[in-house]
Parts: sequence; structure tokens; C-alpha cells
Amino acid sequence: MSLQELSARRMEMLGCLEQAKMQETVNSAVEAMSRGVTDDMPSVDQMETKIEQRKAEAMARAELHEATPEGPRPSYAKRSPPSKPTPSSTS
Repeated sequence: MSLQELSARRMEMLGCLEQAKMQETVNSAVEAMSRGVTDDMPSVDQMETKIEQRKAEAMARAELHEATPEGPRPSYAKRSPPSKPTPSSTS
């Protein structure tokens, strides 16, 4: 083999080596992401079920509140009473 052929082959091999290193890095990153998602994370179905349950509970509480004998409290009844003047301020 001539010197040019050896040099070209060396460059080709270095390119393949760099490509292999990059592929290994990508593989490691994908594996790390897959491990993190599957090990500790709940599935989409589990999250959807939990959200639906919270929504159903909130709606049931609202229905119970509306069904009380007193009915819903008006917004003004929720406010605290106005403060009374102190005797020293009326002198």
C-alpha cells in the first residue's frame, strides 16, 4: 500500500471510531432516560386515574355542599364582621 492509501485508511478508521463513540454516548443517554421513566414514574394511565378520582371527589364535595339544608352560604356571610370602635376613639 502506498502512503496515501494508508493515510486515507487511517482517516476512515478514525472517522469510524468517532462515530462509534458518539453512538455509545447516545445509547447511554437513551438507556438512562428509559431507566428513569420506567422505574419511578407512574404510567400515564395511573396519572389519569388519579386526576379523575380527584375531580370526582371535588365534584361530590360540591354536590354535598349544595345539598345541605342551609344551602350554599352567600359570599357576604363568609367575611369577618367589621371591627368595633374602641371606647378611646369615641371621646
